[in-house]
Amino acid sequence: MIELWKDVKNYEGVYCISNLGRIKRILNSSKTNTDRILKPQINRFGYLQITLCKNGHKKTLKLHRLVLESFVGDCLDGMECCHKDRNRQNNQLTNLRWGTKSENAQDAIQHNTFSRLHACGEKNRMSKLTDDKIKLVLQLLQSGKNGHPGRKLSQKEIAAIFGVDQSTISYISTRKIWKHVQRHITEENGEEQWTYLNIKTEQEAQLSIWT
Repeated sequence: MIELWKDVKNYEGVYCISNLGRIKRILNSSKTNTDRILKPQINRFGYLQITLCKNGHKKTLKLHRLVLESFVGDCLDGMECCHKDRNRQNNQLTNLRWGTKSENAQDAIQHNTFSRLHACGEKNRMSKLTDDKIKLVLQLLQSGKNGHPGRKLSQKEIAAIFGVDQSTISYISTRKIWKHVQRHITEENGEEQWTYLNIKTEQEAQLSIWT
């Protein structure tokens, strides 16, 4: 396949991206006329991303979006990038298209990747946490509150213990994620009990009610 290059939108004359998913910085130097191919990084969701710099301002962008924006056009409202073969690191133009969230989910189901990539909780292969660890997180969040034993720990301290971002602990605390792990206090003797909802995906977890 012939490799074609186009300017990256808003970075014209500084960065170019190709239809094969490669990105390079244009070097305007008298010492060299060879442009430099950049090495992208893999984010925690398995996508390739690159940090671009212009006028001293840095911005991290996903490679697949840069390819589509440069060769196809801007993403319309309600659309998102779809990898046809479900390989998040295959950013060749022939493997990418703009599609709806529903179309993207259908592609995932067709390629049998939906359950692995969007599974809820510890079933998600990208998760650093487990159901048992979430129990500990929720217990630590209660430490030092309302008569609970132990020193009150900050979300930052708890995040450091489990090796995750503070934002993750915040989402757990407000029950935006890991909703299927539920803590109950019995009325009879005040004992702590745990239940696990049978939720297949985090999208379904958003529909569950924390009690």
